[in-house]
Amino acid sequence: MVQKILFIIIGSVCGFILGSCMFSYWLGRLIGKDIRKYGDGNPGAINAFKAGGYKIGIPAMILDFLKGFLPIFIIYHYNAIQDFTIIFIAVALLLGHIFPVFLDFKGGKSIAPSFGIWAGFTLWKVPVSAGIIMAFLKLGLKVKNDALITLIGFAGSFIMFIFFSNALPLIIVAILNLIALIYTHRNDLLRSVK
Repeated sequence: MVQKILFIIIGSVCGFILGSCMFSYWLGRLIGKDIRKYGDGNPGAINAFKAGGYKIGIPAMILDFLKGFLPIFIIYHYNAIQDFTIIFIAVALLLGHIFPVFLDFKGGKSIAPSFGIWAGFTLWKVPVSAGIIMAFLKLGLKVKNDALITLIGFAGSFIMFIFFSNALPLIIVAILNLIALIYTHRNDLLRSVK
């Protein structure tokens, strides 16, 4: 029991610190740009694209994805830690990206890390279904609000996952992940209703 509690504490702290690694921001600084001065002002991968195009946008997106994917994939599939412990680590990764210690707790919207975490858990099932829903909304239905597209895409894929899954820890992570995405997109959502 003590060992499990220690693992949860250490895993959560490491997850939060890894989540706090704002690769998008750091890559922007490498080319002399503060990506927080672009787009909506957050230090995430989309603003890395806006600040430096593909040369920093793609690596930023990949690194933000990998910081969610690699730890979850390794812990969940290789170490077979599939109980409630995984909730703490996954949520810590998200919270680290949203409230990074390295940027005064002002972080990104957690889209790329969310894709990474769920690619790690479901071996691409949730990210692919979320991507398909988002593409359909953007290209098929011509929805213009990116926040709405993101939330509907993830909500739809999470609902499908919950319907077909009996893994309670992952269902809890899905619910908490959706709450985190709603929180990080709250301003965009409020602007769209005005």
